[in-house]
Amino acid sequence: MFKIGFDAKRYFTNATGLGNYSRDLIRILSTGLDNVDLRLYTPKVLEKYSSSSERLTPILPRSIEGKLFPQLWRSTGILSDLKRDQIDIFHGLSGELPIGISGTTVKSVVTMHDLIFLRYPEWYGYWDRKIYNKKFKQACHEADSIVAISEQTKKDLQTFF
Repeated sequence: MFKIGFDAKRYFTNATGLGNYSRDLIRILSTGLDNVDLRLYTPKVLEKYSSSSERLTPILPRSIEGKLFPQLWRSTGILSDLKRDQIDIFHGLSGELPIGISGTTVKSVVTMHDLIFLRYPEWYGYWDRKIYNKKFKQACHEADSIVAISEQTKKDLQTFF
């Protein structure tokens, strides 16, 4: 059984955009691939986006620290869960990957949607720009593969990172 893990925070919490992308991609993979186990790593599950598919397994933080600090769990703590669950590939669906994933045996894919915060910095606050820049740059450097959702995003990734 091949195991694919997803950063499914947006799958369960975003009603549009990143949430729709996540749900559609995972739905298509869950109906199109045999002998694949799909794990949805998320700090919380909203029932309105839960799936009845037996092929989709939501994974919540198991440690006390992960439950108390879900953002920290998504950034680093999730690595121990990925190793324990013997995940073959982890897909960061919204421009993020756990810090240090490149130092594990887990292969990684990150989807980059846009770099608007760099192209139009005046639309974002200082701290938002700093955080997005750090997260997205780290993800691009650690990922085994990068999915750019448009030609413009691909060009922006090459220009800025």
